[in-house]
Order: sequence, then C-alpha cells, then structure tokens
Amino acid sequence: MRRSLLLLALVAVITGCGGGSKRHSSALTATGPTPVATTGASTSQATPKHVRFRYPRVLQRSFLVSCEKNGGTTAMCACTLHRLQERMPLPQFLKLGRAFQANRKAPAALERKFRNTSVQCARSSS
Repeated sequence: MRRSLLLLALVAVITGCGGGSKRHSSALTATGPTPVATTGASTSQATPKHVRFRYPRVLQRSFLVSCEKNGGTTAMCACTLHRLQERMPLPQFLKLGRAFQANRKAPAALERKFRNTSVQCARSSS
C-alpha cells in the first residue's frame, strides 16, 4: 500500500517537474523561511547538507507535497527522499518516474532500488 502511495507521489513529481511545462503551483514555488508551504516536511529535513545526489529544490518540495497528499507520513516521505538522494542519481529518478507516468515497466534495477528505499522508510517510520 505505501509503495503505491510513493509511486503516486513519484508520478506526480515527474508530471510537475519533468514534463516540459513551465506551470508550477504556488506550493512548488513558495519562497520565504518555510521551504514547503503545504506539507509538514521541509526540504532541509529531507536533505541534510551532505547527500550524494542533491535533487533540485523544486523537485524535493514537489516530492514531499505529493507523497504526503497521497497518504505518506511526514517522516516516511522525508526519509524516502533523503535515501533516494543517497542512492539514485537524478537522471535515474526522472527515468523511473517517466516510466511509471507512461504506464511502462521501469528498468528492474531502478524499480527495485526505489521499492527497497520506500519499504525501509515505511518500516522505520511506523
């Protein structure tokens, strides 16, 4: 169930960030002291100073907002984003999301990496 929620969040992120559209909701472009206007997790919680692959801030915010809107807890969503940034380079993350968005089978290694990450975070946050 939680895997499905995270996959929905991933698809929503890719739809909002990778589709070539310049439209973004106000939640994704919010500025000021709170990096995320519509969710409990902030990008600073999900992305410590040192991560292997730092995703763009708008992608981080979009993932957190989408993940929580689809039923993920703040802790689970922040954990998943942080661990993905440690394990999955941005081009792989976008490739995975585009495959899900197009209802295509994602490369097995990418799907496995995403699934393992989300399951670990779901277990640690429950």
